[in-house]
Amino acid sequence: MSRDGNHTRVQSLQFDSLSENDTQRLGLALGRAASPETVVALCGEMGSGKTRFVRAVVEGLEGSPTDVSSPTFVLLQQYSARLLVHHVDAYRLTSETDFLDLGPEEWLTGPGVVLIEWADRILSHIHISEPTRLGM
Repeated sequence: MSRDGNHTRVQSLQFDSLSENDTQRLGLALGRAASPETVVALCGEMGSGKTRFVRAVVEGLEGSPTDVSSPTFVLLQQYSARLLVHHVDAYRLTSETDFLDLGPEEWLTGPGVVLIEWADRILSHIHISEPTRLGM
């Protein structure tokens, strides 16, 4: 999801990557086109390429893809790029309280880009219009 003034643009996309290169190209394109307040919900099985996609988005945002790692144990990481990137991993979150403890009111409405891995576990707790949802 991205907001432009008072208008909200919502997109839904199912991406069936045939290779890591496909995932790389889509992530780069999204990073290059991303605008402030872009929220992307990444859904997919373990090993489906969610973190690889995040690396490509960060690279497309002119950040360092080598800074990106799966935030499973940290839960939330930030990366400097053309727009600040907030990378969330909801895999271990078990309740709305766990999610709210991450401070989403600050990063979901800020001027950065938010990429949420395992977003299907917390979509009901995200109190904004539906984010761009990317199934992998």
